[in-house]
This record gives sequence, structure tokens and C-alpha cells, in this order.
Amino acid sequence: MPDRSRDLDHKVAIVTGSASGIGLAVAKLFAMHGARLVLVDRDATALAPAAAEIATEGTRVYVGDVGDEVTAREAVNLAISEYGQLDLLINNAGTAFMGTAVQTSIQDWDRVFATNVRSVFLFSREAVRNFRPDSGCAIVNVASEAGLVGFAGYVAYSASKAAVVNLTRSMAVDHAPDGIRVNCVCPGSIETPLLRAYYDAQTDPSGAREADIREHPLGIGKPEDVAEAVLYLASRRAAYVTGHALAVDGGYTAR
Repeated sequence: MPDRSRDLDHKVAIVTGSASGIGLAVAKLFAMHGARLVLVDRDATALAPAAAEIATEGTRVYVGDVGDEVTAREAVNLAISEYGQLDLLINNAGTAFMGTAVQTSIQDWDRVFATNVRSVFLFSREAVRNFRPDSGCAIVNVASEAGLVGFAGYVAYSASKAAVVNLTRSMAVDHAPDGIRVNCVCPGSIETPLLRAYYDAQTDPSGAREADIREHPLGIGKPEDVAEAVLYLASRRAAYVTGHALAVDGGYTAR
């Protein structure tokens, strides 16, 4: 049987939004499995301790706005210059905005789509240009359960995550001839700073949390739960999987 303890040996991965939450959990797990990393986040204050927490020789950081074309290009160039290759891209960076269509301004809409969709397009485009054909390269995008079903009061966020799901499918078809796999995970409610900020914004934070737990048959998940799914899709274990949206949502979309 092959050794699965180091699934990503000799692989180089970029992880966006890696200063906390799901992105940091992915980066830690990838490092444990032998990957060399470029961590990308706009929060320089949080990114440095995140890299220190991973504490491997093969970790570099890039601070920048993921919705900026320059950030995507320079982050990919950093991976190539430091390690000579790029094998995996994890498009994790995301933001949310609460509001119906009437309550959402054009500025709010554009901000959400810049972070959640344009960044995926920009980073994926640069990565594909630098991937080596037929060498096991893969992209894993982090969408959301809100990209699979309608979410009341989150019109921009839901639309952006649905866009990520279909961008994933389209790229999977486009780049399969080059042996590049493209998949996405659709997390449910996960213990992250973003989720905690949502609870804190409610008039009854503890009540909002309890309601969220009730809506997810397995309760609220951990970042590590999503990281394990990302590892699977990024690794050779999923060699025949592409264009898939994997719900990691504690059963929310099964209801």
C-alpha cells in the first residue's frame, strides 16, 4: 500500500486567505503532508504568526489584495522563483456581506465579488499558465453551502459562491486535456473568525449560534474538517475527480 502520510511531498502550493480559519488549517495540513507553501493574505499582522505557526523551512508569505491582478501574478512568481514549480492552488480567500438585493449597494456587491470570484479567476489563470502539464497539478476552490442553495439575506455572498461553483466546473472541463483537475469544497458553518463575526452582529449572538447548530444535522464544523476535504481533492487520491463541488456542511444541503 502507498504511504499516505506524506501525500504532498515535492508539491508546491499557494493558499490564499491563509492567515486564519480554513486557510490556515489547510496550510498546516499541507505542511504536515510535505508541501512547500506560499501563504497569501492581505492581513500582514496575522500572516506572520500564521507562517510561524506552520514553522517549516518551505513556507513563504505574500501580503496583498487577492482581487488584484498584481497580487495573483506576483504570488505565483514567488512560488516559481523560490521553488522552481507550482503544483497546487487553493483559492480560499473570501468575505461576506449581509443584505437583500435592496439593501446591497453596488460597492458592497463589487467588493464581495472581487474577493470571492475575481480572485479565483485571477489566481487560477496565473496558476494554469505556470502548471506543468500532466504532472498532477490541481486547483481547489473554497465555495460555500450558500453556493448550492439560496440563502436569505445574503444575496451578494450567495451569488458569488454559486459563481465559484460554476467557474470550477467550467475550468475543470477546459483544462482536463492538460491533466489539470479543478474542484471545490462547499463548507457549511465552520468555526472561523468570519462565522463569529456573524454571530456577534446579531441581536442575540448565542441564540443565533444555537439556531445555526439546529440547521446543520452534524452541528458546526471545524476548519480542520474542511482542510481534510481540500487535501483529498488536491492529492492523487482524487486523481479521477474533477469538476466536483463537495459539500462539507454537516448535512445542511441534504435536508
